Amino acid sequence: MLNYYFRSKEILFDIVMFETMQHFFKSIAVVVNNEQTSLATKIDVIVANYIDMLITNPNIPLFLLNELKMQPDELVKKMGMREVLMNSNFIKQFQQGVKDGKITPIHPLHFFVNIISITVFPFVASPIIKGLGDLSQQQFEALMQERKTLIPKWINASLKAK
Repeated sequence: MLNYYFRSKEILFDIVMFETMQHFFKSIAVVVNNEQTSLATKIDVIVANYIDMLITNPNIPLFLLNELKMQPDELVKKMGMREVLMNSNFIKQFQQGVKDGKITPIHPLHFFVNIISITVFPFVASPIIKGLGDLSQQQFEALMQERKTLIPKWINASLKAK
């Protein structure tokens, strides 16, 4: 039946991963466009939601890397995240902080890439991290839970205007 409906397990896997990512991006769109929350709160929520999603779906980073390698333009278009993010209240708050002299003037993409990379990389490198720390999966997940509070502190510290 699997082959009849999906042709292969890989195609089914791709569908499930893609739908998971779409759901995640929709939830992030709500966060980044919320006009009632501060930039710091948005960072907290994005990091916490991303870590929760990655703990639940640890194959997503490798799936995305594969998709980006195979069809980078298609993935960005399918997700529709570019328009949502670059026109969001999140980016406007960041730009206003730069304008007010509260945030170091950098391109908004550096800001966003820093949040994503510092959040995702430990999941991509989990076998190395587990090996270095002699960690079980449960200990690794506890370490990732700690990052929910650490990452926003690091990001906010890096943004402070000098």
